[in-house]
Amino acid sequence: MTHTAVESAPIFGREFHVFRAQGERVMLSLDHARVIEITDDRLLHILGQWEQQPQDTGLNPWQMVDQTNWPEEVKEEIKQSLHDLAPYTVRTAGMLPYMPDVAEFNKNTIRISSITLMVSEACNLRCRYCYTGLQVDAHSTRLMSEEIAHQAIEMEISYMSPEAPAIRATFFGGEPLLNFDVVRSTIEYVKRRAKETGRVYSFTLTTNGVLLTEPIARYLHENKCSILLSIDGPAWIHDEHRIYPNGKGCHAQVVEAANLIRRVTGALNIRATQTPGGPTLRELCRYFYELGATPPYLIGPVMDTKANGDGSVPFDFSDSLRRNVMEADEIRPLCLQDLIAGRTPLYDIYSFGFKRLNCRTPMRHQQHCSACTSGTAVGADGTLYPCHRFWPMTGYALGNVRTGFDIQAYSTYFSRYHQAVTSHCQDCWARFLCLGGCYRFRATEDGQFRPPAKAECDSIRHSWERTVSSFLKMSKENPDILKRICGQEDPNVEPCMNPGSAAASVAPVNDRPQGLR
Repeated sequence: MTHTAVESAPIFGREFHVFRAQGERVMLSLDHARVIEITDDRLLHILGQWEQQPQDTGLNPWQMVDQTNWPEEVKEEIKQSLHDLAPYTVRTAGMLPYMPDVAEFNKNTIRISSITLMVSEACNLRCRYCYTGLQVDAHSTRLMSEEIAHQAIEMEISYMSPEAPAIRATFFGGEPLLNFDVVRSTIEYVKRRAKETGRVYSFTLTTNGVLLTEPIARYLHENKCSILLSIDGPAWIHDEHRIYPNGKGCHAQVVEAANLIRRVTGALNIRATQTPGGPTLRELCRYFYELGATPPYLIGPVMDTKANGDGSVPFDFSDSLRRNVMEADEIRPLCLQDLIAGRTPLYDIYSFGFKRLNCRTPMRHQQHCSACTSGTAVGADGTLYPCHRFWPMTGYALGNVRTGFDIQAYSTYFSRYHQAVTSHCQDCWARFLCLGGCYRFRATEDGQFRPPAKAECDSIRHSWERTVSSFLKMSKENPDILKRICGQEDPNVEPCMNPGSAAASVAPVNDRPQGLR
């Protein structure tokens, strides 16, 4: 069948992205959430030209093929492939990721399945990069009362779906162990309410570890409360930033807490902040592995900070993210080795991205995170925030535990965020993967949102290209493993419909890779 340049050519849109990465030729269909292997360099060339062409060029991809000096039989084969790929290139609806219908917000449409309790605004440390210390008095002594904590649990229950199986709460701060009496009281309250409502329960407590004792650790473990320990790596970097008010580091005490947690619970879950001048991701993974931490390790780049008044250098998130993404490239092969071997990677670069790519729901119907979509945070005074990172930015207060969500503030939060990213993100091929980025990273002090910086976007696009190409590679070489990771019957990969080409198929070792030892 002959496809002329105009008459029989279907609509060929621009809702796709083609690229080479890690030895793969990839076409990502944006609106259809499909990963497609391109098996012919000439087809990749035409697709790349079309993707970059100005909207008013007047040419279509078939005409671009006609302008080449390729043999006629090759032109016809490429046109056939273009014809088959065309349905994956058009936009079916919407420019940006899903936004809830703010006109429909009410108590019956808002669903919360987890809650973060900022049980202590006080902290026994003065971490140099602490984002909360930039907005409030670092010496605050305010603690959440038992009454507010219990009201918060009741509010969570009132916003839960009737079918929701579990009451989930996270204890955060500040340092939550400064208010352990309320932590204990809340755990006991949740246990009683879970029994009364026919639900199960689970808890997490994030701590700097300095105040942790064996009785506390045992109580938390016995009551299904996971302990997440903040530690930034070896002593030389941890003690540079995570310090007492007198400037002394706390690494030795935190290592003692790590050993205690592992002895009592049989596991050691950690979170770390990577700062400029500190260890690389590979070095951090090696350190936490030797410490006996349980993978995967939660390692994130430091957020934007201002000068802290002590002469310390402010941090820039875009620079931190760029470093994090580049260093992640170094350990991607090791992460894949772990996944293929059936191990949990020390630093899991892929599982989240693979699951997002494999979702059969169009990507635009997904959300970046649970902030205000399935979770919320409660300040010590009972104020509601989208998540713990927004506390105590009053411009993002969304109500209180006594009266629930303020529908107007809740609607404004979503509306302002989507307005801020609309003009910036609407033509970006990664918008349905990035989904606009972390809400908190977009937030300004006055309750508004700003678009992401170019350096941040470049880093995110770089990371997603490598995740998409690895997804395709796994679909061909390890489809059963990809199915297991994604929890789906079939990986969400389509073959390139290019006649005569090899189409893509859909997509335990005891020791760790030597490179991370």
